[in-house]
Amino acid sequence: MRIAILSNHRSGRGRAGRLALRLQLALHDAGHTCWQAETVASESDARLPGVIRDAQLVIVCGGDGSLRTCARAARDAGAMLWHAAAGTENLFARHFAMRGLRGLMRGIEAGETAELDVWGADGHAFLVMASVGLDADIVCEVAARRRGPQARRHWVAPIVRGALGWRAPECTVSSVDGSVVSRQRGSFIAANLPAYAARMNPVVRAEGSDGALDALTLRCRGAFGLLPWAARGWMGLTGGSCMRLPEPACVVQTDRSCRWQIDGCPLPGGARGAVELRRDGDRLRVLLPG
Repeated sequence: MRIAILSNHRSGRGRAGRLALRLQLALHDAGHTCWQAETVASESDARLPGVIRDAQLVIVCGGDGSLRTCARAARDAGAMLWHAAAGTENLFARHFAMRGLRGLMRGIEAGETAELDVWGADGHAFLVMASVGLDADIVCEVAARRRGPQARRHWVAPIVRGALGWRAPECTVSSVDGSVVSRQRGSFIAANLPAYAARMNPVVRAEGSDGALDALTLRCRGAFGLLPWAARGWMGLTGGSCMRLPEPACVVQTDRSCRWQIDGCPLPGGARGAVELRRDGDRLRVLLPG
C-alpha cells in the first residue's frame, strides 16, 4: 500500500515526530511504500495535495487540529485517513478506537472503512465539532500563549482565568433563509461525532455519517452554570436537550463578537458575530482498526 505519513512536531511534546518515524520504519518493514512529511497544521499548506496525491492511506501523527487540516486533501486524493494520536485529547482516534501500530496493521490488512461527513465553519474544515462559549475562549487563549508542545497542565491557568467573570453569549441558530431555529443563552456546541474533551460527551446524538450536525446549547449565564451540564455530559444524560441543525447549512449568530473553536483549535479569523456551518459535498473514508 502507498502510505503518506504527516506529522505535526508541535503536538504532544514532540511525540508526533518520533511516532511518525517509528510508523514509517515498521510499515516499510511490512512491505508498504511510505513517505513522510512534516505539516504546519494549516489548511493553507500548499504542499499537502502534492504529498498526498499518490497515497492510498494518509496517516496523520498529531492532535485533532492537525487531522482536520489534512482531511480535505486526503479526501480529494481518494485516500483513507488514519489518526496516529499524539495530541492532548485525540478525540477522533478515541472515537474510532485507533490504538497503536498493531491496530493499524490489522486495519490495513482488513481494509474496512467508514464514511464520515466533512463540515466547514466559515469554510474551515472540521471533523469532530465546532463551538462558541467558554470552551472556545479557553482554546483560543491556550493557542495564543503556546510557544511549543503543550501538556494538560498548560490548560489549568487558562481555565481558571477564563471562568472568572465569563458571561455567556446569546446564540441564535437560523437556516440559510433566515428562519430562526433556536435562540438560547449559553455555550453552543455543534457536533459531527459524539466526542468532547475530558471524556465528556454533551452532544450524545451526534452521528458522523448521517449528513447532519447535532447541537446542544449549554444554557447558562456564567461559568458555574456549566457545572450541571458537565455532570450530565459525563453521565450521557443530555440527549433530550440536543437538536438537529438545518441541512446542509445554518448560521449561528451571537449577541456580541465571540471566538470559536473547531476540533480543539481556534477558528481562523478571530472573533466574529456569526458563523456559517456547512456540510461539504463529499465524505471522507476512514480506515478502521482491525
